[in-house]
Amino acid sequence: MDARARLLAFYLPQFHPIPENDAWWGEGFTEWVNVLKAKPLFPGHYQPHLPANLGAYDLRLPEVREAQADLAREHGIYGFCYYHYWFNGKILLGLPFDEVLASGQPDFPFCLCWANENWTRTWDGLDQHVLISQTYTLEDDREHIRWLGRAFRHPNYIRIEGKPLFLVYKVSKIPDPLRTTSLWREEARRIGVGELYLCTVESMLQDRVKPTANGFDAAVEFQPDWANLGPADPRDDDNYVYDYAFLVERMLRKRPPSYKRFPCVTPGWDNTPRRRDHAFIFKDSTPELYERWLGSVLDRSISPDSEENLVFINAWNEWGEGCHLEPCQRWGPAYFEATRRAVQTAQNRSAAVASTPAAPRKTAPRVSVCIPTYNGAEYIREAVASVLDQTRDDFELLIVDDCSTDTTEAVVRSIDDPRIKHFKNSERLGLVGNWNRCFDLSSGEYVCIFHQDDIMVPRNIHEKVRTLDENPAVGLVHSNVHQIDAKGDLISEWWYFQPQPKDAGIHLGSEFFRTLMSGPNIVCCPSAVVRRECFQKLGGFDPRLPFTADWEMWLRIALHYNVAYLNEPLVKYRRHNGNETLNFTGAKELQAYYQARMLILEKYPERIPQASILKAKVTREHVDLSLERALGLFRDGQYEEAERYLIFASEVHRSTSQCGPAEPVSRPAGRAAERHIVDDISGEELAEQIPIRKIVKALAFKIAGKPGFRWLHRYRPLGKWVAGE
Repeated sequence: MDARARLLAFYLPQFHPIPENDAWWGEGFTEWVNVLKAKPLFPGHYQPHLPANLGAYDLRLPEVREAQADLAREHGIYGFCYYHYWFNGKILLGLPFDEVLASGQPDFPFCLCWANENWTRTWDGLDQHVLISQTYTLEDDREHIRWLGRAFRHPNYIRIEGKPLFLVYKVSKIPDPLRTTSLWREEARRIGVGELYLCTVESMLQDRVKPTANGFDAAVEFQPDWANLGPADPRDDDNYVYDYAFLVERMLRKRPPSYKRFPCVTPGWDNTPRRRDHAFIFKDSTPELYERWLGSVLDRSISPDSEENLVFINAWNEWGEGCHLEPCQRWGPAYFEATRRAVQTAQNRSAAVASTPAAPRKTAPRVSVCIPTYNGAEYIREAVASVLDQTRDDFELLIVDDCSTDTTEAVVRSIDDPRIKHFKNSERLGLVGNWNRCFDLSSGEYVCIFHQDDIMVPRNIHEKVRTLDENPAVGLVHSNVHQIDAKGDLISEWWYFQPQPKDAGIHLGSEFFRTLMSGPNIVCCPSAVVRRECFQKLGGFDPRLPFTADWEMWLRIALHYNVAYLNEPLVKYRRHNGNETLNFTGAKELQAYYQARMLILEKYPERIPQASILKAKVTREHVDLSLERALGLFRDGQYEEAERYLIFASEVHRSTSQCGPAEPVSRPAGRAAERHIVDDISGEELAEQIPIRKIVKALAFKIAGKPGFRWLHRYRPLGKWVAGE
């Protein structure tokens, strides 16, 4: 690593009162209000994070800003990357940076990151409870870059090859980013700033797009990497608790993208001060783990052009999110000292690294077949044999064992073939986490996540590689499958539907997206082969979806690529008592489908026509289906499962305010339904004629009076909403 490598720390200018926060949160509000009232949520949970050396400072004081710069300089930080809050000409939290510009003090390098997301009461940038929103116009783009020109001309502004460095936090929110960046560059030249060095920030999955496609020069990694978290602690139902050590290990294995991306590390993350529930907590962070992560990143950041040796740290002072280098009362300056040691060690090694001849590059395989496995000893030998028996051999076979407790490892190691690469996780990642690790370890141009208990037909890889080679706009190819039982006997000649001749071929991504959104997951996961660039562009499987992560990935791919289907059954999908999907049946399954659909609508609203209308439609459909199934279960006497469906429908109802009114139903018909249900809930003829909404209303209002059914009173608001009242 070159001695001039630069560490940049994200800097939050929130710690001073402003009129807007006074109005929204109470007079005198700053982030310290949330930080100081935080409480530990479980044994060993480190909260609150209380500041040490600098105290609960006020950024209006120049001596505070000077002290921050002195500490940063002393411990190896090259500069600050200030968050910049521009809302159509209105700037929030701008006082600290304005004073830096006006006074030139502290004399310390800086750049800006435009935090272009809505301000909301949930602190997440989503569109609920918006306090101030972002809107985008060409006129505003022009005014914005003119204002930025004042900062770009400052002698302390950070540059790459003479170009001012400017970051955009959520490029996916900009309607036409290429048009915006083109205008910025043109206007910057016109006002005498010259060329710009523009970077995207890869915070969310939808922001992980090749930067040059949108007119940017590079990307900046953001940590934590929300798409690669691994499994959360199952003991906490209210929050998402992860292990910091595991995050470090996972990030050290993360593969670089095909484009320029500056890496990022974080000393920790815990946003419980900002959230009452559903917080993300990375427990057991230590300066030693952080130092190891930073040192490894610095060692890998060697570049022939030292000016592009940037490494970002999240963050200098995000106290409300538990990620701060500034000293706290528990750790004191330990994270500062770890930063300084990592920088010094990397600099001492740089000369030796630079003089070491590069190892000859190996030719990457065309295809990476990945088998994530957990306790798969019974069937994995047959699955592996079917992969090794393919008609083409330019593939690698990665078997990633997620801490199996049976003889899986012994079975795999007994198979002698140089194409097999066997890995064993140091701790359990879970189904989706192991899928993502498979991709991290793979190197092929195309990737197949294959199941430990399924079988490939010998021509499987050949046919799918040929399809992808001949159709560069296709991101995903899948095929028909035969379903077999535990013994290998045929139980079905197709997946969900019998394939028709018209199904074969290339499908426009937009059309395939609509098909997936309106029906079941018609892509059988082990039959899918995906371009590597899809994962690089869109991120990994979403760990929030333990059952439908593959379906949500196919939806993501369909929004950006075409999809190919082969009618030939090229995979045998085995159904048996050990299938992971058996853990997600009934109401759990419906909830998983709903969650996947809603997540994709939240991630890509700009790519989905009338996304808000579709969201309301999806909500209504899932509520209706849930209530319909609840009614059937009541008829069959399965009251516990019926209640699960009603709970799900009620939660969906409470969580959305965008659904339109239900269809009107006549009161005579409603009364007839109520009387009938009370008398005989199993009457199917009348049930077919009475709208399901009235039947459910009758359940909630009438049956609640019967012994053992008083809990149905909880669903009276849902009954009214469903009935359109």
